[in-house]
Amino acid sequence: MAPSSNKLLSCEGVAKTYFTETGPVMALKDVSLSLDDEDTLAIVGPSGCGKSTLLFILAGLEKPTEGRVSFRDAALDKPRREVALVLQDYGLFPWKTVQANIELGIRIRKEPIDAERISALLHELGIFQKTELYPQQLSGGQRQRVALARALVLN
Repeated sequence: MAPSSNKLLSCEGVAKTYFTETGPVMALKDVSLSLDDEDTLAIVGPSGCGKSTLLFILAGLEKPTEGRVSFRDAALDKPRREVALVLQDYGLFPWKTVQANIELGIRIRKEPIDAERISALLHELGIFQKTELYPQQLSGGQRQRVALARALVLN
């Protein structure tokens, strides 16, 4: 399936092989997909089937061995500011509060903090009363929402 025009994200014939001491390991073979702006995608499968590898490739954090990945019809061969990835371990810093974890990407980019946008996200995600807590004081679902807020606040 060829990537079509005006797609948010597409990949065609993506494969990934890792070369290890014991030989090559194929993590992905001939993966193709195409997403529009409003599309939702779930990637499911057993442990070790290549889900995380595909996500890293779609985020531009890893290069495929074969195939092409496009973001808004431009080759995605390096990380882009418009693409965020929330991993299963959430990537939260335990020594930072919820507020500081959410603001982290903005501070790294040296952009101004948009307090209204952050407040709106905190309310929408139901964590507005948790801003001064640390990740270890949150439930798993709350941690996931903090990681999601950190990704969403960048767009």
